[in-house]
Order: sequence, then C-alpha cells, then structure tokens
Amino acid sequence: MKKKREKQTVDSRGKDFLTEAEMKRFLEAARHGRHGIRDYLMMLMAYRHGLRVSELIDLRLKDLDIETGRLYVRRKKGSLSTHQPIEGDELRALRAWLREREQRRDARSPYLFLSERGPMVRQAVNYLVGEIGKRAKLRFHVHHHMLRQVLLQINQTSSPQC
Repeated sequence: MKKKREKQTVDSRGKDFLTEAEMKRFLEAARHGRHGIRDYLMMLMAYRHGLRVSELIDLRLKDLDIETGRLYVRRKKGSLSTHQPIEGDELRALRAWLREREQRRDARSPYLFLSERGPMVRQAVNYLVGEIGKRAKLRFHVHHHMLRQVLLQINQTSSPQC
C-alpha cells in the first residue's frame, strides 16, 4: 500500500532571499575575487538600489554624479526611473573602481561595469553571483534576484504597520 504524501507547507522553490548576516558575508566574499573591487561594487549597488541584472549592466558613467552622491537608475519592466543617493561606503567603492577602470584599454566605454571582453553581460553577472555565494560558503545556490529580495525584506520589516 502506497503512503499518501502530505501537502508541503514549505515553498518547494527553496530560499529566495538572504538575511542581513548572509548579505554581509556575501559582500565580503565579493571583495576577494579576481576582480574584487568591481565585483564588490556591483553586488553592493545591486543590493542597495534593488537593481535587476539588466539595470545593473545598463548603468553608465553619465548616470553617476559623484559630487552630489547621486545615481540615476533607469528602471526596467515599467518601474519608475529615479535619482537615488549613494551612501559613503558605496561612494568609496565607486571611486576605487573608477580609479582601476581608468587604467583599462576600454576605459572610454560609456558603461560603468566592464569585463575583460567589454561591457558586462547578464550571463557573466549570474555566474559571478553564484561563484561569490560559493566563496561566502552559503549552503544554498545564490542568484541575483536574492539581492533585490534582501532590500524588500528589510523594507517590509522596518516600515510601520498600520
């Protein structure tokens, strides 16, 4: 006689966000890769601004205003494009990446984030996120959307309930 399976109460997709502690480990691990300065900044900006992969790789130098500490984010999927503040640690990471970026052959590219082959592409970012997750010794597969979800989780828990 077959045993009747109970209905699952846990989402079968698994974990879809990182805790603040996991995010801290993830960001620290991003610093220790081959392109640690760039990778750390990419992951920090994706996390802080809730960027989709397509929004992250579409950031351009003209979107930055370092003097006022502002970033223009062109949102996709019908979301509202906005100017957002850049925090102090993010601004320091950005300046470090721009100094390193100036030394590259392709420094004249309008895109903020560059790979060894030119502007970053979705596949490279997705691969990078997975590798950083492994380096951070997180016990589950990390995907880019988890960085957006951390921001949503923080906003949900910190906003007052009516």
